Amino acid sequence: MSQSPSNNAFGLTSLFFKTPHRAQTVRSSVAFTLVEILIVVTIFAIFTGGVTVSLLGRQDSCALELAAKDIIAAIRFSCKQSKLHGAAHRIMFDAGLESYRIEAAGISGDWDRQIKGQGGRTKHLTHRIRIVSVSMNGRNIELAKSPGIIEFYPDGSGFHGRIRLENRKAQSVSIRVMPGTGDVYVLE
Repeated sequence: MSQSPSNNAFGLTSLFFKTPHRAQTVRSSVAFTLVEILIVVTIFAIFTGGVTVSLLGRQDSCALELAAKDIIAAIRFSCKQSKLHGAAHRIMFDAGLESYRIEAAGISGDWDRQIKGQGGRTKHLTHRIRIVSVSMNGRNIELAKSPGIIEFYPDGSGFHGRIRLENRKAQSVSIRVMPGTGDVYVLE
């Protein structure tokens, strides 16, 4: 007695004989629905927006710190150069208070002598940082009416006082130059 492939008692027939199957529509459980994808994209957008806002706030304070370090370097450079070369040096802030330039006094007393290094170039303050006030030798200078000029002389005399910087969020930092020594400190 012969068994047909469909009459196999052990159910092994389908392993050895191909039987025609009808096309079946099977829904895959691996695919994502449109709603699930939109939820993930929305969560990602909210997270990205929060990170961006926090980084922008940090960027303003970092720009203020960088501008303070740049001006401190310019002050130290001018002070050392005046002692080294025996000629007065100055830092002149422009009327818009967004840039400064280091200059050295020439023999005839003019201030347009180019110097090596940081001097002679106009340095722009970064990221909307402005100089709010300069108090020199105990008196405030109105920077809106005249350019801010701080001078250093070969004998160590010259500018001592404070320079206050501010960013667009009204965060500020003060740079203090001590008399006699020319030491520079940052006050927050």
